[in-house]
Amino acid sequence: MPIDRARKPSPRIRATEDLATDSNGGERRGSGRARLAIPAYLHLPGGVTVVPVRTTNISRGGFLCLTNAPLELGTVLHARVQLSPHEALDCNAQVVRVSESAGAKAGEGLQVALRFVDLGEAGEGKLADALELLGDDVDHDGVPAAYRSKPAAP
Repeated sequence: MPIDRARKPSPRIRATEDLATDSNGGERRGSGRARLAIPAYLHLPGGVTVVPVRTTNISRGGFLCLTNAPLELGTVLHARVQLSPHEALDCNAQVVRVSESAGAKAGEGLQVALRFVDLGEAGEGKLADALELLGDDVDHDGVPAAYRSKPAAP
């Protein structure tokens, strides 16, 4: 279905339409990304290993995270993105890029880009709503207010 560029795209456009391929076979983004540092968990295939990661940005199409987990391109895995301390988005995601992270903290030596593969309409709506709320109040590191420590009472 073609997208009418004259009007604002609906947040419920299928996630698979968010990523396109350029003339060199590389990926290019088709949707805006929110700079958000929120927790996510990657359930690696073939076992019960769960890898905690931190997103650096997220969109309707997928997210970029920091990790040391050796993930291979093309791998499809289960992801749980903590949209708030009390609400998560469970979905499948495919590894579309892995690169070294310059100046990373311990345990975050790789940048891994994942594309959502089966969000469905309900998942897309949940993600769009959360991105709108989370993006309203982030600090200089992209951490939303819901995830920042509260100052101790005197």
